[in-house]
Amino acid sequence: MKAPTGDYDATDIYPGLNGQNPTRKAVDQSVQPGDGGWGIILDFQGFKRIGKTVLLGSGTYLANPRDTNGTPSIIAGLGLAANPAFRDKVINSVPDQYVVRLGAAYPFGQSGIFAGGWIRAEGLPRYDLIGQSHGFRRPGYEIFFEPNLSYSRGPDTWSLSVPLALYRDRAPDPYTGQKGDATFPDAIVLVGYAHRFGGAQSPPQAARAVPGSACDTGALPPRPEDPGGRVLESLR
Repeated sequence: MKAPTGDYDATDIYPGLNGQNPTRKAVDQSVQPGDGGWGIILDFQGFKRIGKTVLLGSGTYLANPRDTNGTPSIIAGLGLAANPAFRDKVINSVPDQYVVRLGAAYPFGQSGIFAGGWIRAEGLPRYDLIGQSHGFRRPGYEIFFEPNLSYSRGPDTWSLSVPLALYRDRAPDPYTGQKGDATFPDAIVLVGYAHRFGGAQSPPQAARAVPGSACDTGALPPRPEDPGGRVLESLR
């Protein structure tokens, strides 16, 4: 379950469209620290070992039943709330989100070092799985190539991933059918650390520790939260 711990109505000082009359307004939805809704996290994981190489697959879907959160959207901030064409988009939506990863990992002997690569797709759907889907949202998805390097020593594991953008797609606006505005990162830097409490404190075993899989007995780290409040990917 995802709790609404982040601030979803953060504000800052902005001028009007003419560059004058600065006033306090809600910041854009893309940089709000939270979305104001409780969420249900659905997750699957699987792996297949071929020699020393391990093929991995995982997917996470965050279902947000809440419809809107009451925070004025960028449409209201631009002073367009009175325009009938935008009447359904003046409040921020609480949208679903998802992440899917497919790839492979390879251990380097008994060194505790693993190298891998994934194809990663993450996005925001036009309509929610549960509940209504009103308000302002930016549907679309992006596909990355995600090289990964991790190191395990005893109960501790450090990891570094740098997803690099390959493809972007802005989905049609739910109200107009036209593609709306959206911004996509060229690269993301994900750094993780994990510590296992209890259990046998033995050196990592290349035949058992599988980075990114639920069966990892070496306590490799959970995949961290994406920037901008994206989907949490949990190993367990």
